[in-house]
Amino acid sequence: MVINIFQNTIKNTFKMRFISLFIIFLVISANYAMQGDVTVSGLSSGGFMTAQMHVAFSETIKGAAVFAGGPYYCAQGSMMTALTTCMSMGGVNTDNLKSVIEKLSSNGSIDNMSNLKDSKVFVYDGTNDHIVNPKVGKSGQDLYEKLGAKVQTEYSIISGHGMPTIDF
Repeated sequence: MVINIFQNTIKNTFKMRFISLFIIFLVISANYAMQGDVTVSGLSSGGFMTAQMHVAFSETIKGAAVFAGGPYYCAQGSMMTALTTCMSMGGVNTDNLKSVIEKLSSNGSIDNMSNLKDSKVFVYDGTNDHIVNPKVGKSGQDLYEKLGAKVQTEYSIISGHGMPTIDF
């Protein structure tokens, strides 16, 4: 009986410490978010999601790194487009995507697109990526440039579908 009470006390103490640390983390994160230090990055489907997050929440998210991903709203709600145009074919119509962003921004569905002006963006695609065609990443670059972002790219590294590291 005494051992059970002691174990429950330890478990509850641990939970309270965890909850306290989590609250501190949230407060610090919120503080950084208010200062504009939030960026987002992702690889593959995470790269596509990076573009979604950055464009939709551009008031908070000030930069993005897209690795083997593509532009905002690439699939346009279609699984077929997602698996063809946004993966293997390329040829994304960025003028159409920009028009969609303008509409969503003007009706308040996403943050004001003017927040993307001068936003820092990095786009990476390996020369041997056979999962997401590098043309799709270049479409993302094109869209970001049309939105006024400052885009840096890397398309010359001989790599497949992935994120480069220093040692590999």
